[in-house]
Amino acid sequence: MIVGRFDTGMVGASCGPDGVAVGELEVGAAVDGTTLGSGVDVPVDGKGDGWTTAAELPRPHPATDNTTISAPTASQAGSRRCATWVGLLTDVSSHAAGARTCRRCKDLPMSAHELDLAGITNPAMRGSYERCRQLNADHGKTYYLATLLLPAAKRPYVHALYGFARYADEIVDDLASTLTEEEKAQWLHSWAEKFFIDLERGHSDNPVCMAVVDTVRRWNIPVEYFHAFIHSMKMDLTVTEYQTYDDLSEYVYGSAAVIGLQMVPILEPTSPEAFERAKDLGVAFQLANFVRDVGEDLDRGRVYLPLDDLAQFGVTRDDLEQRILTPEIRRALEFQIARVRQLEESSRSGIELLHPSSQPCIDAARILYCGIVDAVEQIDYQVFTRRATVSTPRRLAVALPALGKAVVARGRFGAGHAQGLFPTGS
Repeated sequence: MIVGRFDTGMVGASCGPDGVAVGELEVGAAVDGTTLGSGVDVPVDGKGDGWTTAAELPRPHPATDNTTISAPTASQAGSRRCATWVGLLTDVSSHAAGARTCRRCKDLPMSAHELDLAGITNPAMRGSYERCRQLNADHGKTYYLATLLLPAAKRPYVHALYGFARYADEIVDDLASTLTEEEKAQWLHSWAEKFFIDLERGHSDNPVCMAVVDTVRRWNIPVEYFHAFIHSMKMDLTVTEYQTYDDLSEYVYGSAAVIGLQMVPILEPTSPEAFERAKDLGVAFQLANFVRDVGEDLDRGRVYLPLDDLAQFGVTRDDLEQRILTPEIRRALEFQIARVRQLEESSRSGIELLHPSSQPCIDAARILYCGIVDAVEQIDYQVFTRRATVSTPRRLAVALPALGKAVVARGRFGAGHAQGLFPTGS
């Protein structure tokens, strides 16, 4: 459901004042003695999160969920900043080939510089933000890349929001999970109930939710956005198809539109219209996912393409279940791609309504993520047998100019409210 790194090194690289690495790219080069392209596994110690015991309820990530993540020290800041950004320019090809998840970005802790600029000083809080960053690096490759174009102080907050979404989504969508649908629903209900209690009291002990609650407080993000998200996650446990686009819109609002809405305060809008356009972009991202993941969603027993839309082209759910691309299915996918592009175009005016330092990030995300439908066309709509991915050259062509624009914007306009609208001093 959730939005979906570059193996290049950097020569002559340097970090700007806000932690953005700039310089000449070269494959296999070294940064501060570390050769980029070779991941290093970092062991972590399992710790309980104080919410549930293993006997009470199964956890979605038994190997990584209850962990204490060491926050980076100041001495790590320089090398981590450079290597993290450049390391992102690598694992597109390895993921496309079906390789195991690249550990590079996950294993390079968030820069202490980023956390310092954000005013995040409490060691436990810093560890929570790092846990969220790991979730983003593991599961949100394009999203993670775009996040690194934001001012350094803003990145932890975005990682927190993505970590929240991914944490909940994984228990619902993980094909390897041994939990029954009833157990998943029980876990989601219990976890969400505790999260909302924590939001009300302004603090959480959960290793993921601690950073999320802090982010919500700093940026005054409406709680109803999180209620809408949980509602959509619950729908995924019971709803397997949608008759009309309006029916689907209820789900997409909570699963995608509110993700954009949560982000807007951090991006510092200059007009309320930015919220409406953010919804359009979030929906475009989600619909692009649906087009790409038709086969994968069938594996989960779901069809997200509205049945009425399919019927316009003589396609039924049974036709999709055959997993054979027909002229009718091709036309149905073309129809959905046109909808993605219409929403993308509608969203563009909203990007100009954000703080100048935020615009390059969101514009790059727009181009790369909506570019998924271009990739579907490039594989001739073979969504049952191939996974459409945005190529490494295309990512480079978008990300590198965006990086230059981001650096210039920060130099001219600053980074905005680095510690939030309401700094918590945490």
